[in-house]
Amino acid sequence: MTDILDLLALPDDARIHNRLTKKDLSGQYENEAPADARYLNRIVAQATAVGVLRPEKIGVRGFKDADHEVDIIPVLNVALTASARSGDIRRVSELLHRNTPRPIILQIALADGVPYMALAVTRLSLSDRTRTTSVIEASLIVPTDEIADGALTLSGINRSDLWALYCDIVRITAAGGRPASEALTAVQAIGLRRRLIDLESELNTVIRDVRREKNIQRKIDLNATASRLRRDIAETQTALYAPEYTKHDEESPTQ
Repeated sequence: MTDILDLLALPDDARIHNRLTKKDLSGQYENEAPADARYLNRIVAQATAVGVLRPEKIGVRGFKDADHEVDIIPVLNVALTASARSGDIRRVSELLHRNTPRPIILQIALADGVPYMALAVTRLSLSDRTRTTSVIEASLIVPTDEIADGALTLSGINRSDLWALYCDIVRITAAGGRPASEALTAVQAIGLRRRLIDLESELNTVIRDVRREKNIQRKIDLNATASRLRRDIAETQTALYAPEYTKHDEESPTQ
């Protein structure tokens, strides 16, 4: 199993081990959304802060504008109960990202131990006068083991400020740990990943239908659809991945 701290190559003095209480996770929801508070209390078995990206720890300055105040980026490990299913990962991620005024790096694991990176592009909620909650613009959940070793090493990504660093982590994660196109925003990268997943799923369905189809004309039509989907997939990959990665992929003899 991939360790999120090793994936980030977080220095020792930026690593911590602080157990979070149920109140830490659900406190914001107890008055305004008690059902969400009860859900978090029921579905989360354990949550631990395992790291924190601070300017003085990693040498990257903070960031502040009208929509963001990024003084730190917490890194949290969240273990769900045995009753949790894959759909709970997204809901827990959404609730936790909304429950903080700053971006966080989440690793959420089901009871079987399979971990997922759960990231979100957020901004401060304008309706919250306390500026302690966020609105999610786009979110991303990727199996942690899908990310190649070294892909998210902090020394190798955008270090302009903490917000730029977080957005770069999102872009690279959206590209499955491959180099992502620098022309993309984090939100655009998430959108392209979702489109790529949808296209690949549709292509798999069409290929399966071709194998089952007996009618010749219908086979021809399905093969034409498959060809179009392959072109769309190639175009989406070109938009998502950095040019040097796309070029390497095209030249690979295994493709």
